[in-house]
Amino acid sequence: MISKNMSYPLAIFVLLAQPITVVCQTTPTGRLDFLKSKDSSFALFANTSATLQAGKQYPNELVLITGLPNNPTISARINLLGSLKPLCQPNVTCGGIRNVVISPDGDTALVSTDPSDVQAPGQRGPSALFLLRNLRAFVRTKNPADLKVRTLQVPQLDNVSGLAFGPNGHWAVVNTRGPGYIDLTYTTLGSTVEVINALPDNPSFTSPIPVPMHSQGNIDLSLDGDTLLLNDTTDLAGPTFQSDVIVMQGFRHGAGRVVAIQTIGTPPEFPVGPNPIRDARLTLDGRYVVAPIPLIRAFDAQQLPIGLNDIAILGPIRNGTLDTARLLTEADGVHGGPYQAGISPDGDSALVVNALDGGGANLLTGLGTGDPAKFKVKALPFPFFGPPFPLGPNGPPVLASHGQATYTADGDSALVVNWVSPPLAGLPLSPSLSVLTGFQSGNIRVAATLSDPTFNPFDNRQQIATAPAGLMDYMNLYVPAGAARDGLAAQLNDAIARADRGELSGAAVADLVNFIRSVYGLLRQSVINASQAATLSTLAVEGIQNVTADDTETGSIVSGGAAAPNSIALLGDTEDYPFTPQLVTSTSRPLSTTLGGISVTVIDAAGTERLAPLFSVSPGQIVYLIPEGTAAGKAVVLVGGSRVLAAATASIESLSPG
Repeated sequence: MISKNMSYPLAIFVLLAQPITVVCQTTPTGRLDFLKSKDSSFALFANTSATLQAGKQYPNELVLITGLPNNPTISARINLLGSLKPLCQPNVTCGGIRNVVISPDGDTALVSTDPSDVQAPGQRGPSALFLLRNLRAFVRTKNPADLKVRTLQVPQLDNVSGLAFGPNGHWAVVNTRGPGYIDLTYTTLGSTVEVINALPDNPSFTSPIPVPMHSQGNIDLSLDGDTLLLNDTTDLAGPTFQSDVIVMQGFRHGAGRVVAIQTIGTPPEFPVGPNPIRDARLTLDGRYVVAPIPLIRAFDAQQLPIGLNDIAILGPIRNGTLDTARLLTEADGVHGGPYQAGISPDGDSALVVNALDGGGANLLTGLGTGDPAKFKVKALPFPFFGPPFPLGPNGPPVLASHGQATYTADGDSALVVNWVSPPLAGLPLSPSLSVLTGFQSGNIRVAATLSDPTFNPFDNRQQIATAPAGLMDYMNLYVPAGAARDGLAAQLNDAIARADRGELSGAAVADLVNFIRSVYGLLRQSVINASQAATLSTLAVEGIQNVTADDTETGSIVSGGAAAPNSIALLGDTEDYPFTPQLVTSTSRPLSTTLGGISVTVIDAAGTERLAPLFSVSPGQIVYLIPEGTAAGKAVVLVGGSRVLAAATASIESLSPG
C-alpha cells in the first residue's frame, strides 16, 4: 500500500442554473429541524434506465417506498426527466437518474443524472441535478404534485457519482467527472468536487476543486462535515488493478483540500476480478475508514469465486497519511467477499454486504470504541438474503450480489439493494430491495424483500436513500429511557421551539449549551461513552452555529480544525495566513483568558472544561492556545463572555499537523 499527500489549486468556474417548473409552495422548515427525530418508515429509490437484459428498458424514475420495515410498499413514482426534455435536442439522450440523498432536516432531496457518460460528445444531452423540496408533505400524501422540483443545469456538473449533505442541510458536496467522454482506460485524472451553498432556497456553486481520481467514485462525509472520503475505484496506472481512497478536509473553513491518499492494489498472483475497493466508508467521527476488499482469491471446482475476505481499517488521518490500523481477515470471521458498507446511526457497527456468496453479509462491531483492536466481525444469523435466485448448473446459487446498504434513522433497520451481475442478466432473476431489522435488540432478521419487475437495482452506491438520523434520534439510541433522557429532550425541544418561533438566538444557544454540558455530565457518570458524547455534542454545536449564522460578529466562526495541547489554534472561516487584522491583541505574558470581554472555553473529550489563553480576538477570527492537559478526541469550543456567542468543534490529537 502506498500513501500520497497532494494538494490542488482552485479552478475558475462559471455557473449556469436554470430553474424548472415550480409545482407548489414549500412548507416552512424550522431552523433546527435537522436536530429532530426523522421518519424511519420511508426511502427514496433511484430506478435507473441502465439496461442489464437485452431488449429490456427500465424506467427512469424516483420511487417512494413506504411502510418500512415490515411492509415495504411502492407508494409513488416520479418522472423527473420529463422536465429535462425541453433542454435536450431531438434524438439525444438526456441520461438516466442515479444518485439520491436526503437532507438532515428530512424535507429536501438531491437527485443526479448521468451515472456514466459512455456516449461520444453530441450523442447525449446535458446532465442535471434535481432539488426536491416539501419531501415530508410528499411522504404524507404520496402525491408527486406536493413536491417542489427545481433543476440545476451546470456545465461542469456532469457525470455525478457522489452526493452528500452537510450536517445542517444548507450545503452539500458533489463529486463530478465533468463534461465529455470518460476515458475508459482509467489512466487519466479528471474529477472535481464542488460545494453547493445556500440550500435549499438559493443554491450557488463554489469553484470546482480538482481531485486526483481516475474513475467515478462514491463519497462519504463525516458527521461534522469537515472530512470527505472519495472512492477512486479503478486506477489502471500500474500493472494491475488498484483503487485509491482519497481524504479531503477543510470544507468548514471554506475550501476543501486533499490531505491523504491511500492506494490499495491487487496482488499480481490473483486472477483479474473486482476492483480492490468499491465502497469505503468513514466512521461517524471521521477518524477511521472502513474499506471492504472484494478481491477474488481463486475459483473453486465449480468455477465459483472465492473471496480474499479482507476488510481494511485505515486511519487515523495524521499529517497527510492514512495508514492501515488493522486488517480484518478470515481469521477474524470475514467471509463471502465483503463489498459495500453502511455505518449504523449509533456509530458502533457497520453492515458490510457481500458480493461472492450469493447474498450474505458481515456485521462489524466496536467502531464506537475508537480502537481498531476492539473492532470485531459478528456472524449474522442467516447465510444469505434477497430474492429466491435460481440455482446454477451444479446446484449452488448463482452470483447475485448485494449493492448499497443504508440504515434507517432509528438505527433498527437497514435496506440493502440486491442487484444482478451483467453476465447473469439473461436469467429469470428478480432484482429487489431487502429490509433487515432488529439491530437494536440483536435479533437481526430479514423483515421483508420488495421485488418489482420494473426495478433495476444496479451497482450504484447512492441508489437508495433514507432520512439521516437527527440529534433526537442519536439521543434515543444512546441514553436509556428515564430522567436523564427526559432532561436532555426538554433542553433540546426548548431550543427547537425557540428557533421555530423566531426568538433571539441567545435563548436557543443557552439551551444547546446546557444540553452539551448535560451530555458531558452523563459521560462522567459512565451513562454514555466518549464516542457517543462526541456525536451528541457535535450536532448540538451545529445547532448553535445554525441559529447564530446571521450574527455578523460571530457567524463566521464555524470550525476549530485539528490541534494538540499547548499548540496555537484558530477559530474562524479561513486557514490562510497572515491572520485578518486584529481588534484586540494580547501583549501580556502569561496570556490572558479574556480579551475585549471575549473568552474561549474548551470542553475536552473527557468532559473537562478549561479557559483557553488568548492571543487575539477579531470579528471573524480568534487565535488561542489549546490548554495544557486537554484530552485527545473531539472537543467543544465555546466563545463568549457573559453568554455564549458561538461554538465550534476541534479534533485534539497528541500530535497536530504543524
